[in-house]
Amino acid sequence: MSRSVLSTLSLRSALVASGTALLVVLPSLPAFAATPPSPASALSVTVGDRFADLTWTDGDGAGAIVRDVTGVAAPYTPTSGRSVTASSASTAQDTGFRNVGTTTYAIWSTASDGTPSDTPLVQDVAAAALVPTTLALDVSHTVGAYGLPVTVTGSLTRPGSVPVANQRVDLYGRYGGTTANVLLRHLTSASDGGVHATLLPSRTLALTLSFAGDAFSAASTSVARNVRLVPRISARLNPPAIVRSETSVLSGAVAPQYGGARVVLQRWTSKGWSSIAATKTNVRGAYSFRLSPAVGVYRHRAVLAGTAAWVMAGSAPVVLRVDTRDLASGLRGNDVLALQRRLAALHYLVGAQDGVFGYNLTHAVMTFQKVEHLPVTGRWTKAERVRAGHPTAWRLRYRTAGLAAEVDITRQVLVLSKAGVVQRIVDVSSGSERVYYQSGQRNIAHTPRGRYAITWRINGMHESELGLLYRPVFFFQGYAIHGSGSVPAYPASHGCVRVTNPVMDMLFPILVKGVPVSVYDE
Repeated sequence: MSRSVLSTLSLRSALVASGTALLVVLPSLPAFAATPPSPASALSVTVGDRFADLTWTDGDGAGAIVRDVTGVAAPYTPTSGRSVTASSASTAQDTGFRNVGTTTYAIWSTASDGTPSDTPLVQDVAAAALVPTTLALDVSHTVGAYGLPVTVTGSLTRPGSVPVANQRVDLYGRYGGTTANVLLRHLTSASDGGVHATLLPSRTLALTLSFAGDAFSAASTSVARNVRLVPRISARLNPPAIVRSETSVLSGAVAPQYGGARVVLQRWTSKGWSSIAATKTNVRGAYSFRLSPAVGVYRHRAVLAGTAAWVMAGSAPVVLRVDTRDLASGLRGNDVLALQRRLAALHYLVGAQDGVFGYNLTHAVMTFQKVEHLPVTGRWTKAERVRAGHPTAWRLRYRTAGLAAEVDITRQVLVLSKAGVVQRIVDVSSGSERVYYQSGQRNIAHTPRGRYAITWRINGMHESELGLLYRPVFFFQGYAIHGSGSVPAYPASHGCVRVTNPVMDMLFPILVKGVPVSVYDE
């Protein structure tokens, strides 16, 4: 034992023996716990949108413990039920409030060290009344053609135009002629309460928006908005021109494909449109009428009768021409003029549109017959009239940015195009593939195939060893596109591409050096 310790013990023993008082220094004792605060009182609850604001009278505490003790058996403790975070000693916001049935809250005031009041304030809070809502609905148009989208917009609000966000809103439609509402879309309201949808209706619709409500908001339904649908109906004639006693068929289809819909055929008269026949569409929405009227020119249209499911719709008018004769070279008249206009619209070179069936129109008819794979007669008969109802749409073999010429050896035609669009179609006569002799040499009358370009030209009559070439434009060696007084319906040249002199007068100014020329077999 150390000397200092022994000294201390000796001193203490001496003091005790002499009766002298002993002052003993003890360790510090812990402070006493704070006094519990008084209980809270007078709770009031204000219900908001998916929350409840709680306010009470503080029981002189520094804070509070708030618990949702709904369904918990008393006595309650500060750990009972569900915790609600207090925002001060006398306020809290319950973001988990459900507004279903009765909610029981227990509130303890707490001292600065967290000591709770001996007893809590316990209070039942009845569910608040549902807040009314309003659903507005608008549509982009109330009458629209089939295929035109309909934009539906709406908004869900509370009184004072307060938006209700993130809520399911259902879009319903009632089709014309029916009584039941059909669910079209589930929508969700945005932060501004708005909803949006795009529809492609196939029938007339009465649209409504519906909100089922929830524990805080009352259900609501918008007013109905009608969107009336105008279908599409097509009409075409085949052929568009006939002679007396022949038959043309006016046919078309309805979109959407309404089966069993009534279609009326109307003819224009001096008194307006007059109904002359009726039929019904098949399951694909198609219909047809057979026409065989007297000589004349007639305008027809097809009309889809309106119903509760769609609005009445009419096709564009189509013109049927009924003549007395087939057409051939030497004839004159309005029927010839109509043929000239028809072929000109199809890019054939008919010459003057004067009602005279002359040289240019004959070659235009021959070109049409070549393109359509018909016998090349130069006459306009029933076969041509039928094919003219559905003419071949020429498909270019090569598309270029500027002007170009294509020679189809198989069909014996030349097609002039610009920027990939057909401008003119004319007939040609190319190499006959027969043997011929030139300067004692044996040759084959063959037109070279390939992709070339105009190299040189002669503006006038050029005499070659093989004959006269009118305004030739050369595309490969001595091979040229040139005018000729003889352009038969079959290959007959020594290898050049023959066209009629009037056609060459049209081609020469534009087939300049560098213009592409393609020659091919089908």
